[in-house]
Amino acid sequence: MSEFKVGYANVAAMCTDRSVSLVEDSMNIYTANIIAHELSHSLGSNHDGDWNMCSAAEGLMMAPDRTSTQDVHKEWLFSSCTADYIKHYMNQLDGRNSNCLRVDNNLRPFLQDIEYSKHMYGSLYGADEQCQIKYGPHSYVCRVSTKFSLLHSHT
Repeated sequence: MSEFKVGYANVAAMCTDRSVSLVEDSMNIYTANIIAHELSHSLGSNHDGDWNMCSAAEGLMMAPDRTSTQDVHKEWLFSSCTADYIKHYMNQLDGRNSNCLRVDNNLRPFLQDIEYSKHMYGSLYGADEQCQIKYGPHSYVCRVSTKFSLLHSHT
């Protein structure tokens, strides 16, 4: 994938034969954000600002682009448009009795053993600390960068 396209998913494809997503693994916390963004497409979401009243400039999860100046906490939040898209798509799947996400696949006993975090991702370890864990004690998040080149390791 190119520097500018780090993920791809078909819109409104979950539980269909078109349900596939591609995500470039950049080996950092932003990969999880891109996965959530692409899954949102699969669940029926368009980008904020594309055929809806939500502003892409807000910098939320479904903004079409990431910039180094946006509030990093906002990029983990859904706009009301995204929530509406997902609710609408889930209702469509339910109405057609084709919601594969509601199928009990016998994972319940396994899932009961998993301790889920009550903290939002990224809230226990700051961005700089995540870089230091991955790249060493002198690493930090670059605060003036080009799109998707947010990590910097000082050597």
